[in-house]
Amino acid sequence: MIKILLRPENCVEVLQNGFDQDGVYTIFIGTHGTLEAPAYCRQKIGGGGWQVIQQRSLQTPYIQPLMNDYVKGFGRADSDFWIGLGKKIRITQF
Repeated sequence: MIKILLRPENCVEVLQNGFDQDGVYTIFIGTHGTLEAPAYCRQKIGGGGWQVIQQRSLQTPYIQPLMNDYVKGFGRADSDFWIGLGKKIRITQF
């Protein structure tokens, strides 16, 4: 029996829920999944479950982000993207 996680905390849990295509999914990070965040999940390589935290496609003009942008994150999860230091800390906590 497959356990469906209604509030996946990472791309591995998204994959376990049966979503096996690369794309943007909503994950819930932080203490008790309190922060809703978009995540681009790579499900077609290396067994799947990989979350993209930074991506630069060079398709959009480069704008120098401010330090606050690096903390909050910027861009779109399916394009040029930086997850943000605040969210990165939350997804890497055990």
